[in-house]
Amino acid sequence: MNWLVNGNIPSRINGKEETKATLTVDKMSFFTMFHAFGFTSDKKFLYNFWNIEKSPYVAEKKLKGQQIHLNYSEAMRSRITIYWLPRLKDRTIGSITIDDVKDIFNDPVVKKLAHKTINSIISALTIPMKWAYYNRLTRNNCFDGIIKCSQKGKTRKIFTMEQAAAVFKIDWENDTAKLANAVAMCTGMRRVKML
Repeated sequence: MNWLVNGNIPSRINGKEETKATLTVDKMSFFTMFHAFGFTSDKKFLYNFWNIEKSPYVAEKKLKGQQIHLNYSEAMRSRITIYWLPRLKDRTIGSITIDDVKDIFNDPVVKKLAHKTINSIISALTIPMKWAYYNRLTRNNCFDGIIKCSQKGKTRKIFTMEQAAAVFKIDWENDTAKLANAVAMCTGMRRVKML
């Protein structure tokens, strides 16, 4: 026990003599690492990550002149609450791995959702985990290499002249919108270009 208390490490009996290197540990670094890897609950971190008022991520975006909309933030927090917190239970941030992210694709409830929604569920977790990784709250990179769902939209069809005429025969709530669409149809100009 003397070697543990006083640092007098005995030399190896059956091996080469190793040069002794002095290892110093910065107390603050140690406690920061200890906190990040052992005791940071994912529940509080993930839930607050998408909170406009409490999130360090949102504060960082604002400092850099970027925006995050309240609707987006609330949608992501909802996805965390519904899909991720029940799966991750009380695990720590440092214990979340890429396998946890990939497992969501096998969830029977998630499989029934639209591809865009599934991708949003994935982003609700991977964005906070990427932020945590780059801010040294975790050593696990669980965001690179995730292949998201393809998002093929429905093929849009151009109205025939008969269909367009039928649309313009009905009464519209907004005559300006009707006129703008009629001009766009006749000229090929989109409404955005008119404004």
